[in-house]
This record gives sequence, structure tokens and C-alpha cells, in this order.
Amino acid sequence: MRYTPTGMKVCPDRTFICDTCQRSADLRLRRLGGIKLEDSKVYSFPPIIAPGATVLVLGSMPGVKSLQEQRYYANDRNYMWRILYALSGREPDDAYEERLAYAAGIGVAMWDMIGSCIRPGSLDMNIRDAEPNDLPGLVQQYPTLRALAFNGAKSHATFQKHFKDHSALAGLELLRLPSTSPVPTPAMRNLEDRLTEWVRLKPYLRGLEEH
Repeated sequence: MRYTPTGMKVCPDRTFICDTCQRSADLRLRRLGGIKLEDSKVYSFPPIIAPGATVLVLGSMPGVKSLQEQRYYANDRNYMWRILYALSGREPDDAYEERLAYAAGIGVAMWDMIGSCIRPGSLDMNIRDAEPNDLPGLVQQYPTLRALAFNGAKSHATFQKHFKDHSALAGLELLRLPSTSPVPTPAMRNLEDRLTEWVRLKPYLRGLEEH
């Protein structure tokens, strides 16, 4: 175990994890690519969060490619990394660790609302038997968090179902944002369309408030 300059722990396979998720990470990383083959049951992986994080971006459940590679938003067609970098006028770094360092530097943490579910493929519409992650437990450990950013409708719906009135989440800004999935919709066709909504993150990010 070693530490990054931003204070996050790194496990031997270079996945960033927080203290509370060490044990669950050890269990989940034993599964092939994060996927339990029988019944198409899938498990999300630990949050990426550093001390001083101000915004927690919450997906629903990582897609197949992300689970296989144990990396957030591993599908190059997903808009997430392009959006986060565009908020500061930059192009994404090539290396995953550099992307994580950039996110930590502007106060962004990442996790998913769903801890496990049945889902053949990567589409949210195929999710069933979803069990949520312990969002209140994580938030209580990071009092610097100011906002929760829900990446897509399924993430927000899961929050509404399980944690809408939870006292540990009172006072946080709740930002429902369009999915960064590459699948186009009539309203969200490309990167520019998504940026018009995701720019709402800026007031909660370190160093970008006035840009």
C-alpha cells in the first residue's frame, strides 16, 4: 500500500480506494473483471475520493468495459472525462492515474449509487435487483462535500428511492445531470449539449469558481 500526492491510498493493482472500502475492494477485485458470471450479477467498485473533495459524481453502475478494467469511465466514447477537463479548458490526459489526480485536484470524487445488481450488458434499462451503496456512510466521512452530482436518470432515481430524506445528506446540493453515456438522445446529442448542463458543477469545484 502506498499514498498518492493527493492523500489517496493505492492498492497493489493501482486502483484508488478509500479506507472504508478496503475490505470490500479486496473481495470484489477477486472476481474476474468485477463480474460474477452467473446470473449476470455485477458489482460496483470502491469510490475514488480524496480528503477535501467537494463534489461526489454518482453514476448508476459501471459499464462492462469499466468493470473489466476496474477503471471509472473506461469506455473512450463516454463523455465524462472530456466534460471534467473541458470545465477547465483542457483536453483529458492519456494516463488514468493522471485523470484521477486531475479530478482530485478540482475536488471531484466518483462512485456509483448501486453496489450490486443483475444487469446483462451495460444499459441501465436492464438493471434489476439493485442494492444501493452506503452513500450516507461515505458522505459522513467527508464533511467537505458540498454537492452530489447524479450522472443520469437511473442514478438519481436510485437516490430518490433509498436516500431522499436521509439526515446525513441534508444540506448537500443535489444536481441531476444528463448521462455521460455515448448513447445520444434528442436533447443530448454530443459533448457540447452535455456541457451546457454539466457546467453547473463549476461553483462547487476548487479553482474553477470564477472561470
